[in-house]
Formats: sequence, C-alpha cells, structure tokens
Amino acid sequence: MGWVCERLCTGVVAKMGIQISDDLNLYNLKVQHFTRIPDVSHADMKVGYGIVYIPNRYNFGSVDAVIVYKDMLGNFHFIGLQFTTSLDRHKHSEEQFMNVAVLEKWIPSILQQLQGWQLHYTFICMTSKDKVKCPSNIRQLKNGVCFGTVEHTLHVQSFADALGQHRVGNEVFQLLQEMTKKREEENADPKPSTEEFLSQCIFPVEYSSAAIKRVTGARLRSLASVSGKLNPDHYKTRDLLIDAMKSAGLLIVS
Repeated sequence: MGWVCERLCTGVVAKMGIQISDDLNLYNLKVQHFTRIPDVSHADMKVGYGIVYIPNRYNFGSVDAVIVYKDMLGNFHFIGLQFTTSLDRHKHSEEQFMNVAVLEKWIPSILQQLQGWQLHYTFICMTSKDKVKCPSNIRQLKNGVCFGTVEHTLHVQSFADALGQHRVGNEVFQLLQEMTKKREEENADPKPSTEEFLSQCIFPVEYSSAAIKRVTGARLRSLASVSGKLNPDHYKTRDLLIDAMKSAGLLIVS
C-alpha cells in the first residue's frame, strides 16, 4: 500500500505539478528516475520549469522525491518531498534530509553555494500548516568538517491543497483520499476495549500532554471508578476530574 500511494502521488506531481505554498506553485516538471543520487548543482532549465527526481528504490529514506525548480525570477529551488499520513512518525525526516552531509550528495560544496539556492522540505500529509523558516544550525570541527542542518523552509501541505482535485480529476482524487485514510488506519496504534484497558491498568496511569487530550471522559471516569479512590460523579467537568486524579496520584501528565 505504501509503495502504491507514493508512486501514485509522485506520478501526479510529475504530470500535473504541485503547490508547495501560496507563492510556490510548480508546473512544467519532467521526470528523472535515479538509483544513484545525481549532482544537481549544474541543473540547466528554463524559467518556470523543473525536474522531479524519483528514486527507483522504494523506501529510499527521508524523501519520496526531490524537485529542482527554476522560478520566473531565475531563482533555483531544491525541494525534498515526503508523503505521509502520520506527520509525527516522519518528523525526523526533515532533519535527516536537510543535513549538510546529505545535501552535499545532491549539491556538492552546498555551504559555498547557498546564495544560489532556496532550500525547502515539504510534508504532504493530512492537514496544512503555515510554512516555517528554519535557521541554519551548522557546527565546524577542528579538522574543518561541518555538520548540522542548513537554513531552509519547512512546508506542511494537505493532499488536497498540494495535489488538488483540479489537478488530478475527481476519480483519482477520491482514490488518493481513500488510500491516505487507509494508511492512517493502518498506522494508528491499536485501541484496546475499555474492559481490557482497565484490567491491565496499573496506577498511576501516565499520558503525554498531547495524548491526554484524546482520552475520552468516559474512560477517565472508568479509571477513577476502578481505582476505588475517587467517585467520578463528584466532578462536574472533565478538567476537574483530571485535576482530582492527579492529586490522588492516579494520573500523571508529562
């Protein structure tokens, strides 16, 4: 399923283009498949044109494709693409790909050529977010070797915004939506029944600040009840119950 989804998405990008952001809408892209990472530092193309580099190997690493594009002002853009239904699971891919050691395989001596390139990393996922400017975080060893991440712009675009229905047609767009939903379900952590959860429960129960927001009020009341320390009916709101459970040593929110 993953390979099919990625190949379908890269196929759409190659044929119909992709919207990276409001001011970076790419068309006129030709495809170049690769096994060995190509040197793109001397890319030769007309303004308003670009190349989509697609790896021959599935699960290539921190990107599913790379785009080199020359905008209407003559600026070159280097864009790593990652298609995913779970942004949290792949957040590390950005740091891995924007690392000097990786970028130099694509653009040798990248630190000396930064003025000629605008670097981007783009997640195509379930929702869109505002783009973020990520500053350089480069360190140099005594022997002169540099490591760390290069200045770039992070984009998070939904499938709908990046590969909109107007690009692919209704049938293909619906297929993309179905496939991404299927992958999201496959990647989701299994949810035990309330009975199974409570039978295995050891207090205190610990949740992250993000995870506690997804815990239902019904489950919290069940936890309080099975602990034997609190009567959940005494607390009118979910927040009051959470505070009481933390005070009673039943719940930790980290």
